[in-house]
Amino acid sequence: MRRSLVAVACLCVVGLATQGALAGGPLDTGFVATGDFVGPTADLAYARAHDAGASYVRISAPWSVIAASESLAPWAPGSTPRDPDNPDYRWEALDDAIRRARANKLTPIVQIVDAPRWAWGATSSPEPGGGSVKPSLDALETFATAAAERYSGRTAGLPRVQYWQLWNEPNLSIYLEPQFTGRKLVSAPWYRQMTNVFYKAVHAARMDNVVIAGGQSPFTTNSAFSVSAGPLRFMRELLCMSAGDHPRPTCAQTIQFDIWAHHPYTSGGPTHTALNPDDVSIGDLPEMKRLLDAAVKAGHVVSRQRIRFWATEFSWDSQPADPKGVPAGLYARWVSEALYRMWLSGISEVTWLSLRDSTFAQGKLDPANFCQCGLWLHSKVMAQDKPKPALQAFRFPFVAFSGPDATVSFWGRTPASDAQTVVIEQNLGGGWRRMATVRSGRRGIFEGTYSSAANTGFVRARFVVGKTEETARPFGLRVPPDRPMCAFGTC
Repeated sequence: MRRSLVAVACLCVVGLATQGALAGGPLDTGFVATGDFVGPTADLAYARAHDAGASYVRISAPWSVIAASESLAPWAPGSTPRDPDNPDYRWEALDDAIRRARANKLTPIVQIVDAPRWAWGATSSPEPGGGSVKPSLDALETFATAAAERYSGRTAGLPRVQYWQLWNEPNLSIYLEPQFTGRKLVSAPWYRQMTNVFYKAVHAARMDNVVIAGGQSPFTTNSAFSVSAGPLRFMRELLCMSAGDHPRPTCAQTIQFDIWAHHPYTSGGPTHTALNPDDVSIGDLPEMKRLLDAAVKAGHVVSRQRIRFWATEFSWDSQPADPKGVPAGLYARWVSEALYRMWLSGISEVTWLSLRDSTFAQGKLDPANFCQCGLWLHSKVMAQDKPKPALQAFRFPFVAFSGPDATVSFWGRTPASDAQTVVIEQNLGGGWRRMATVRSGRRGIFEGTYSSAANTGFVRARFVVGKTEETARPFGLRVPPDRPMCAFGTC
């Protein structure tokens, strides 16, 4: 169910708008801590993420690296895997990343991924992809206990971690196997059990910790490289709910988490829907939200908190540097509108995949960081990277649309997600004219409508803080046609 833009009281040059409450909640942003967040570029990467208006950074915690030794298995003789001070653990890289995040005023989301081989279960039907095979629930519970305790705020010299995400794209065989036994989907029930033991361990360390589940791949696949269940099919099985516009319970199983996450990659613009009915791109998010809300109402999701809806990974490739990517001007428009459309669907946090574009080696993309989806163009030296127009669209998202009866509706979020007095201006051919003035909420969201005789041209938002003026990228009232794109860039 889509929310409508709500009128805000303002005395306009060409009209008077009416007062209303803000339609949605907050919208935070973040980045995935890819390779540039490690090594000599780390300080600059974290600083740039903060300057781009981000509040979060998603940091990978590879279980297989941190707990590589089988001496940390709960069944090993004399094992003490619940003790984070066990000398066989290798926390150093994660410690460093969390410290850097906090030093740059970013909230870390620690994502547990990739079970060590000694924690794998057996399967009679391995699938392409090479993901972790049915990770041991006992081993996961002990590792999660150690990790949550280490970053509970009670370990000297280490910051607190409150947000914990379990796995990356568990509906995809690259990360979790098996997905199917014959035609039966088996990954979702196993992931439900993984999530429940993870939730128990993380909340035992601190009751106010937050567990994020889901983080699904958006598309159904069946190839030589990977197999995946469509995210809605996976989600229905996980939550024990039926298909349709009015999902109903199909079993009595429950799952414990605090935030449901998804990766709504999209093969087109911000209103584009996926081809497969079980797949979820931006235009399909309201359907996923209905399913989530129905499961919560049925009591199938257990939490002490209000369940939130996040997008913990998203991007498009841009041109430049991807010759098949979205052209730079359109890319900036899509970034602003994508944030708006996700917010409109109930999402309150969006994590962008990459801070900067990937490198090329002998004409080929670096397989360790393959996207041209950053907000900075890649240079040989990171300090010399040039920002794309989309950076300002991400930092200060703003959209405007012509409506009936000579009205224009607008929405935006201030870069620091704070309360500001924002001026809305329209270019009517003779320069910019003030059309409305509105006060953003305490989390920086502002929206409203104004009367305008012109339904073409560009609209922008701006405000002044001290001696600094902040201006959003002008947003065109002419809506460009949808443009089919490869969701993951060059393909």
